[in-house]
Amino acid sequence: MSTLASASDPGGDGGGDLRQSVDAALLHQLLQAALQYADCCREVIWQIRRQGIETDAKPDLSVVTNADLAAERAFRESVERDFPQMGIIGEELVASRPQAAYQWVIDPVDGTADFACGLPTWGSIIGLFFQGAPIVGVIDHPDLGIRVHAAHGLGAYRNNERIGLEENTSSRRALSGRIGLPSRSSFIRCNEDGDIFDILAHAHPDFRALRTCLNHTYAATGQLDAAVEWDANLWDLAATRIIVEEAGGRYVCVRERQQPGAGKLYCAVFGRPALVDRIAALLAAHV
Repeated sequence: MSTLASASDPGGDGGGDLRQSVDAALLHQLLQAALQYADCCREVIWQIRRQGIETDAKPDLSVVTNADLAAERAFRESVERDFPQMGIIGEELVASRPQAAYQWVIDPVDGTADFACGLPTWGSIIGLFFQGAPIVGVIDHPDLGIRVHAAHGLGAYRNNERIGLEENTSSRRALSGRIGLPSRSSFIRCNEDGDIFDILAHAHPDFRALRTCLNHTYAATGQLDAAVEWDANLWDLAATRIIVEEAGGRYVCVRERQQPGAGKLYCAVFGRPALVDRIAALLAAHV
């Protein structure tokens, strides 16, 4: 599954981008389905919130709510109905058809702890991969009224308005940049990588710290110049690469590794291309 989040050559062998073989009509259908699934997740989550949020702890002590579970179940039922031959990978439930060429990936509530205590910074993430490369992505922030989405070759959009990332014309911003980081706890959750957080914070002191996909949305829309994700699961990054790249940005996976008890984890930087390249080079010297 490593190529799902990290492949720089979607063909896998230098032979071209296999996504070009996806029929245009099917791609549009898949994008519309992803947007409808995001609507469905939004309604399910809001309904659960009206009825009452119930929280529990997973084995890793992270928070899960009845909204996470209900939204992922609703998503899976929709995919099973519409595309029964396709695979599904989710944060909360067991993967189905992991060998299928098309893989739907979902994080129903990214930032569950924020959601559970009433902060609006959480989001729902939906991605679709073909042969290990992203073709559709949606990040939805219901409480903020923000949704970004993209499909391969069709551009990226924020609330249905086309978005595009351009390089900064300000020399100061181009060199330093305003970046988004997860909290320091993300760097020490599985590894003792706190020094990497410190290096990034020293190089980019005007950083913003968020533990949710809102960092990803801000990087895709240019509200941040770049963002870093550290030791994230596949579902945390399921929509990011396709949205950032379709907006004209760059996405670089700087590390992927297998973590006992957590599966494959990814470290990535994404946003405006020149700054992403500089941050990736900085990180490459320390990972």
